[in-house]
Amino acid sequence: PLLELPAQPLARENTVSYRQGDLGLTLDSIEEALPAGAEFLLEAETNLKADSVTLSAFGQTSEMRSEDGLRWQVPLKLPAGVVGTQLFRVLARQGDQGSEGQGYLQIEANEPLNRLKFSPSTALAGQLLNVELLSYANPQKVEVQGENGEKIPLERREYTRFTGRLRAATTAGEHSFTLWLEGVEVGRYTYTVLE
Repeated sequence: PLLELPAQPLARENTVSYRQGDLGLTLDSIEEALPAGAEFLLEAETNLKADSVTLSAFGQTSEMRSEDGLRWQVPLKLPAGVVGTQLFRVLARQGDQGSEGQGYLQIEANEPLNRLKFSPSTALAGQLLNVELLSYANPQKVEVQGENGEKIPLERREYTRFTGRLRAATTAGEHSFTLWLEGVEVGRYTYTVLE
């Protein structure tokens, strides 16, 4: 399940590496501002196999998951109304040893949940367009639809990143395609086909 985080603003910069005794903990730095309401994976790594890694944020605690005992992650959903710099803490345990780290998330009210890039924006007739979507909405179904009406699914590459290819129109001029998430149209994008 997603962890709903209530949050309070704190003005700090990201801190990423910690070591206590033999057990080291590295938090993945999130450099970009996140949109309010974002869903994403928070990740941490230990230098030794840990027994458990726990995320604590604003009075809530969640166990992170790992397949190998070294790389840990937990899906998070930020509350829609929370903005500013937000603190979280991660505690790794191995036997009687522990290592604790903290990090910060920058949450912006005006950041979009979905950012689409495609190339080229000026194409040859019938050329394949590379489409990449960064989505913090955690969609399960992502498609692009060309002017011919055919919907083409984008493939999930990471928790928030989807990619695919769309064939450009075969006639010169300005053309468009539509982005669909969960069967709902969320944006229209234009490109030009050269003569």
